[in-house]
Amino acid sequence: MRIPYWSQRTQVRVNGQSVSGVAAGSYLNLRRSWKKGDFIELRIDMRPHIWVGEKECRGRSSLYRGPILLTYDRRYNDMDPDQVPALMANKLGLRTVRSPAGTPEPMVMTKLKGAHGKTVYLCDFASAGEGGSPYLSWLHVKGMEKVRYSRANPLRSGRP
Repeated sequence: MRIPYWSQRTQVRVNGQSVSGVAAGSYLNLRRSWKKGDFIELRIDMRPHIWVGEKECRGRSSLYRGPILLTYDRRYNDMDPDQVPALMANKLGLRTVRSPAGTPEPMVMTKLKGAHGKTVYLCDFASAGEGGSPYLSWLHVKGMEKVRYSRANPLRSGRP
């Protein structure tokens, strides 16, 4: 079983029993005699992680919740993409919520506070821009340093 590199706190259980040796960015080998009715529980680390941009994306970052790229979409917010307030990496307060009243429900909707307490809604990248609304996945996020590439962290994402 592949354990994603960004899931630092993965928990695996087989038939309710914890499995040891679970490591981010590796494969977990579950050798056993499987029987009908056996089950695996997988809890992956869905804490936000941030990819700090370089070159043309310098000064901006992409925000992920687990494997999901979060995206600013104008249709869920009351400001244009160029007016999105800066976000503080250590004070994201990211919460999963329903979409604002009168808007379509994306696969994932989150809410957080930007600079000066301004509410910002972010949806999953796959749902962003449906219906032609402008969207943005490279955001101003303060308080994060660039993470060097490694085979263990190919996206170069980190947490504050």
